[in-house]
Amino acid sequence: MTIKLPSLEEQQRIVEELERKEQENFRLKVELCELEPEHLKSFDDGFKQPEPHHLRAIIKLTGMSRGETADFLGVDSRQLRRYLSEPPETPIPYSAYRLLLHKAELIKPVYIGLGDEIDLPESTLKTYSEGFKPPSANKLKELLASTELSISQTARLLGVIDRTVKKWRAGDKGISYSSWRLLLVECGVVSV
Repeated sequence: MTIKLPSLEEQQRIVEELERKEQENFRLKVELCELEPEHLKSFDDGFKQPEPHHLRAIIKLTGMSRGETADFLGVDSRQLRRYLSEPPETPIPYSAYRLLLHKAELIKPVYIGLGDEIDLPESTLKTYSEGFKPPSANKLKELLASTELSISQTARLLGVIDRTVKKWRAGDKGISYSSWRLLLVECGVVSV
């Protein structure tokens, strides 16, 4: 059996058309959620906290129910309501917001990559409802060492201050579910 492939010119045209459609789809999603460029920027690059109506539009775009969204972010339904109230009772943490943007395919993972093979306990890779257990301080240190991210780079990636990362590394404070999950997504260990 012989398979005839399109010419290189035709393949290039198909790729360009797919890229154009992807860009148009992205533009429509951004318009639908009424997002400004600052809503899609990284924490240290001019990030702007989203309004509750932005969050509701992003959640709608993901196709998740409010209960599924709360579980996806590792919070209870009351906390999610606080993020979505007008005005918001609590601003959504940067890491939770970034997870929503990933789920809605409004941003792509950085794929930091892991330098060395790392053995993470299965319980740290589970979703919140599947029995997630936070990583130990040693496992967090091991993951960060493998990525070669500095404390400052990790803090900027997750939208926290350097001191918070130092506390996580020392075991003085456990890393939040959304921060850990975002780190795993950005490293390419898990998908959204």
